[in-house]
Amino acid sequence: MSKLVIYALFLIGCNSTRPMGSKEISSTEIAFPLTLKNAIAIERRMGSKDISYEYTVGIDTSLYPNKPNFKLTKVKRFLRSSRDEGMAYTLEYFATSDDSVRTILHEWNVEEANNSSAVNSVLLDLDIPQASVISAFNSKFAKLDSTFTSLIGNPAVKEIKSNFLEETERDDVKWEGLKQLNVYLLMFKRDMNTYRQIRLIVYPK
Repeated sequence: MSKLVIYALFLIGCNSTRPMGSKEISSTEIAFPLTLKNAIAIERRMGSKDISYEYTVGIDTSLYPNKPNFKLTKVKRFLRSSRDEGMAYTLEYFATSDDSVRTILHEWNVEEANNSSAVNSVLLDLDIPQASVISAFNSKFAKLDSTFTSLIGNPAVKEIKSNFLEETERDDVKWEGLKQLNVYLLMFKRDMNTYRQIRLIVYPK
């Protein structure tokens, strides 16, 4: 398999902060083929918190088609520091028994009340749309879209939904097979209770 460098995962995709006193990370590149051991080492260097599940988890085929039928028996989940205020940012690495990472799932959620500022804690309890949360997630989604388009070309699919006050809608952007890489960016959104979730799935073709 040829080496596929994925800059955006750890440049704008993460907006991560390094722990005070930590050494400068020499490279911000993440590439397939990637081993789970190397991914764990990178997350530790970045000060991420291991929040892996204690039970078996999988990734839905609607997100990762898994056409080669890999048995993804190893999964590691990390919580990363983020400069995106009000957003909790996690990554999940899905690997086969030989330690090969086959897909990476990035996820941004509205930060939970017990982890957020007092202001955000109040906002999340309201049944009306919160302009600041909506703006932050729309901006994050647009930046991810723009960056991946710049890096790997125009998307094969782009569907942006409207009319989502009470019903949950989903925005979809897909880059398929460009530079031997598949990328799927989606955002679930509902204005009532200001529900927002961004997911970014990356895997080799």
